Amino acid sequence: MTQTATDSLTKAFALTNMTQTATDTLTSRDFRSYQHDSDSHRQSDLQRLFF
Repeated sequence: MTQTATDSLTKAFALTNMTQTATDTLTSRDFRSYQHDSDSHRQSDLQRLFF
């Protein structure tokens, strides 16, 4: 079970890194702030999941 959670986190972080790279190619400030908001929500979802 721990391994599954670790794998899921690894995939989530890989996805986040890919998204960040895509975001970096864009200069829209609105999109950046939207992306930051969704990252914050994702972080709180992970915290709720594990704590």
